Amino acid sequence: MPLHEVAGFVGNSLICRIKKDGIFFLPYQSGCRARLNSDQTGIVTGTWTLLEIVDTSDYDAQGEFNNTTHRFTATEDGRYLVCVNARIGSLSDGNLIGVIVAKNGDYVGCHVIHAEGAAGNPLVAASDVIDLDATDYLELYVRHDYGSNRTAPAEPYQNYMAVHKIA
Repeated sequence: MPLHEVAGFVGNSLICRIKKDGIFFLPYQSGCRARLNSDQTGIVTGTWTLLEIVDTSDYDAQGEFNNTTHRFTATEDGRYLVCVNARIGSLSDGNLIGVIVAKNGDYVGCHVIHAEGAAGNPLVAASDVIDLDATDYLELYVRHDYGSNRTAPAEPYQNYMAVHKIA
């Protein structure tokens, strides 16, 4: 007899499904994508600045992103895939832009690039797998060396943090 689908329920709630093509579906698995919902002005030159991502309209399966503290806080121990993008507007040729993911206030991942070739709005992206315990939190910081304050634009694909529990 061929296997078509396996599903798991708690009471009447579907908690997982494995389809015959191997796709594994976990509707309550931890995951969110938060981004800026308005331009963030005053990104100070030469200083790591908290990116005030607040908009969780993309998704937040378990309500783990706090719009006030701009933090993702894990509700379960596990291994999490973290993907971030940051863009600072109006940098000059040769300026640096960097992004850091902080876990409980300590930096755990960093990526810095030079805005090479021409002035513009460089984008820096980073990803990592981070072990989190329940109540550990993640924040996104950005830095540039333009010489005066800059702005982080609120475009959906430019300044965001996505976090997904993978194990």
